[in-house]
Amino acid sequence: MNRAKIKTYIGFAVKAGKIIQGTDNLLIHKKKLYLVVIDEGLQPNALNKIISYAENRQVKMLKTENLSELTNIMNYKVIGITNKSLAEQIETNSSEE
Repeated sequence: MNRAKIKTYIGFAVKAGKIIQGTDNLLIHKKKLYLVVIDEGLQPNALNKIISYAENRQVKMLKTENLSELTNIMNYKVIGITNKSLAEQIETNSSEE
């Protein structure tokens, strides 16, 4: 996983306003999501809701450590990426060794 590149692409998404922050906001979001990034510290109940949401809408998921470190956004354990190309870049860089 290339954390530096992922942080850069998430930063682009934040600056462009192409993210949804937080479990509750994500669950009520109506537009297309391309990727859900989940912090490994997410509570089991919220995690189950996000997994169900992502599976029902066929959205890819990525688990990471310290999501707040990648996003510079405190207290959020889940974000959704609403830009297809940024989501693809984040996913590509998450699978690199």
